Amino acid sequence: MSTQDMLSCSASTPSSTKRNNSLNYKLKTKAYSGFTLVELIVVITILVILGTITFLNLGGFQGNARDSRRVSDITNITKGLDIFSIKNGVFPTPDTKNITLTVSGVLIGTQGYVGANVLSIIRMSDTKDPLDGTYYTYTINADSTKYQILSLMEDSSTKLTNVPVLIPRAFAGYETRTPSVKGDTLGILLGSTGSTMNQPIQKLYNAGSFTGVELMTNDVEYTAVFDEKSKVSGTGAGLSEALVTYNKSLASVFDQSLVAYWDMETVTPKGQLENFISAQRGECSFNKTFYPCAGNPGLQIVDGNGNTKNGKAMSFDGTGASVITKAYNPKLSFTSNFTLSAWIRPKSYHTVGYYGLKNLVLSSGPASTYNYALQVSDSGTISFVKRTGSENLKFTNFTGIPSMTDKWTFVTLTVVPGSLPTNNTGSLYIDGVLLSTKTIETLAPGTLYGQDPIRIGGNGTGLNKNQTTGVIWDVGESLFSGLIDEVRIYNRALSATEVQKLYDKTQ
Repeated sequence: MSTQDMLSCSASTPSSTKRNNSLNYKLKTKAYSGFTLVELIVVITILVILGTITFLNLGGFQGNARDSRRVSDITNITKGLDIFSIKNGVFPTPDTKNITLTVSGVLIGTQGYVGANVLSIIRMSDTKDPLDGTYYTYTINADSTKYQILSLMEDSSTKLTNVPVLIPRAFAGYETRTPSVKGDTLGILLGSTGSTMNQPIQKLYNAGSFTGVELMTNDVEYTAVFDEKSKVSGTGAGLSEALVTYNKSLASVFDQSLVAYWDMETVTPKGQLENFISAQRGECSFNKTFYPCAGNPGLQIVDGNGNTKNGKAMSFDGTGASVITKAYNPKLSFTSNFTLSAWIRPKSYHTVGYYGLKNLVLSSGPASTYNYALQVSDSGTISFVKRTGSENLKFTNFTGIPSMTDKWTFVTLTVVPGSLPTNNTGSLYIDGVLLSTKTIETLAPGTLYGQDPIRIGGNGTGLNKNQTTGVIWDVGESLFSGLIDEVRIYNRALSATEVQKLYDKTQ
């Protein structure tokens, strides 16, 4: 290199060094610029919040989608079960770990799943809960004529059920789910505490070593789900009695002397007034013609209208409407040892009777050939009527009752053998309290016509002994005007304690 070149390089060194130092400074400055710690925390927090909202919404949407699937599944299953019942007269038995339910040794139902066998019978595919993959819970009553199905919905208002699917435990936990049922009010049984909450009882036991629950003596708390708004938790007799409150067909399980029970509000699909104990369903008549009970011109199912009486009742117009049972039942014909019971709320009264019959509440037999009858003779008198022979009636009047007009009154009459072979003793209870006791002649059994039907609310359109040809006994004076509810017939005389308990339970 020449001296000149060396001088040239030497001369340029300060400038190059300056530029290099400036570049290094900029690089170093840029490397140390960015978010502060506080800014990073704020950004991360925002991202977490946005992510959580996204996950929560995603979880909620997915839960709603699964609930929609459950509703569709249950609807299809019920259609399949109904079709099977129409063809076979009964519903199929639950399968996959089914549990029998008994009360005091009497079978009241079977609970299990709509498993592979049931699904095959109703010609459906392998339908299961879309979240946990279990079959839907299914129960039937003792004679397989009623059923109820349960699904467990994901309640979007419950915090755990909104956690994303990444955590399946939150969804699968039964305690965070909402029971939803369809069908009859049989009362599907679930666990009620802690980790057993909402778990169907068949899931709580090993079917290989445990196949049934005796509810009367059971000391494990269960929850019975009857409908979307009604469920009861309890053990033993308490839970058993709750089952009867909602599933009225179980009433005779606790007292087999109950031989007829009309709640005066439940109407069958065929338009008949339901009898929860036997085949004596009521046909509703008006002016010599039968109508469906829910659409009868002279009958209405209405609210109890207060005065301590809850629920619904049947309203009778007093001019042309009554209820008659076409099917004859010899268990409802008595000579002694029986109880007649009903809630009544008279509105007005006929003062002249047909053979003395007026304002009838409950009776057995056609006009003038009664086995027995209970009537409201006036606002303060209940009369028991018995037949002494063809077209000869004997009236026993219980007077001194506080005015029953437009007021709910619980009337119970018990009849037991008297001191003489020809006598009975009748005791009338008003609102659960004994009013008076009188001597009643021994009843003639319902054999004059052979097949005396039961009538409620009057001596309306009747049928002859063959139960085939219409015979008109449409006598206006005998018809009841007002409300009637909770009609019961027992084949024994209830004790005073039992009458009081029945009053307390049904008001």
